[in-house]
Amino acid sequence: MTSREVEGIVRASFTVLRPAGSFFLFTYGGRCSVPNDVLNRLGLVAGKVGSTLRNLPPASVYRLQRVGMTV
Repeated sequence: MTSREVEGIVRASFTVLRPAGSFFLFTYGGRCSVPNDVLNRLGLVAGKVGSTLRNLPPASVYRLQRVGMTV
């Protein structure tokens, strides 16, 4: 997906989440698949909350939250 498409999906998701709500992202990449510039524009932070090496390819889970709402 393009960065613009990713931003649209994440932006729309956060419009329906409560202020302290989180968006969980499951990815097969080695890092969060939402680009840092998109996170910054939307006022979000991403943190890795889990992974499994037993999966092929290895998978990771990231939590996206609004800045200041981190746990």
